[in-house]
Parts: sequence; structure tokens; C-alpha cells
Amino acid sequence: MATDPSAGDYWAVTVAVSGPREGPQTPATRYYSLGVAASGAGWVATDFPSEVAAPATGRPPELPYASRPLADGHPVAQTVQQWAGAYLAADGELARYLAPGFDQTPVSPTPYSAVDEVKVFPLDDAGGPDGVGNGGAAEVLARVQAAGKDDGRTHSVVYALEITERGDRWEVSALHPAPRVDPGSDSTTDS
Repeated sequence: MATDPSAGDYWAVTVAVSGPREGPQTPATRYYSLGVAASGAGWVATDFPSEVAAPATGRPPELPYASRPLADGHPVAQTVQQWAGAYLAADGELARYLAPGFDQTPVSPTPYSAVDEVKVFPLDDAGGPDGVGNGGAAEVLARVQAAGKDDGRTHSVVYALEITERGDRWEVSALHPAPRVDPGSDSTTDS
């Protein structure tokens, strides 16, 4: 994906769409550019997308999350694993993993038959969830491997979450639109 801030409230966004090949000469990945504008309700598409050539590649910015995931048995990792199963694969009741005041509905129609693996990385500068007291919040990055319902293939998805401790349990209190990036990170375009 690439973005171009054409103006403060108007952006051109380029996305990659992967699909089955129609023939040996047909690309598996196609690129589309779309204008999006700010509105009172969020961002809206300004028209239909345009098919475009692949954008120049760049180095991705560094993410300020820990380099090692929490242990699978860590209470936060377990909560995020169960949340991902309920959110993506309708495995359990989603509301059970949500903090009071955070409303979320599962992805529908359910795109995955199962969540196979979840690795949870705490935000580096926050000391991780172990340094948070009751009622405190921490940010984590969840890297999820899920089995596609229609194709059975493994799909990788990433979620930036805020988790809050309440009593003796952890709950998801926010789903951020994208992971944080390190403000000092250089993500210039490669030549």
C-alpha cells in the first residue's frame, strides 16, 4: 500500500489486491489507486478506483514493539488468542474479551475457519503488560495466522490493540487502525 497526501483532508491511496491468475500472463497481484476524503463520519471514497502500475518499493518503517513475543501462556497472550478466535473465526463469544465501553462486532461473514497461531508483542517503551496495574492499559501488536474458510490457506493478519487489566483478567479495550511506527524510523523509497 502507498499513500500520497494530496491535501490535508484528501489522500490518494494505492492498494494491492491478490487474486487467482486467469492465465499465465495475468498478474496475481494488481494495484489500484483510490481517492479518499475526510468527512464527518470518517473517510469516504471519492469515486471508483483506478488500476495503476505497482508503486515504487520502500523500506517499511520500524515498529516500536518488542522483538520477542510474550510467552504463549502469558495471560495477555491468552486473552488476545481468544479474542482473535472470536473476532475472526466466530470461536466463542466476542463480548467476553472486551473491556466495558468498547463495543465490537465479529468480522462477518466469518472469513476464517480457525485461528492457528497468535504472537503478541508489547509496545517497547511501555514496559509491557507486566508493568501495568489493575485498571491500567498497555498496547500490543498481535500477529495472527488464520486458516481461510474458503481456501484453507494460512493468512497472516496484524492487529494493534490496547489491552486493559480489570480485576485478575485482561480485556481488549481498543482496536487501532494500524500499528504504531517509530517516529525516528526512515521509510524512504528504495531506488
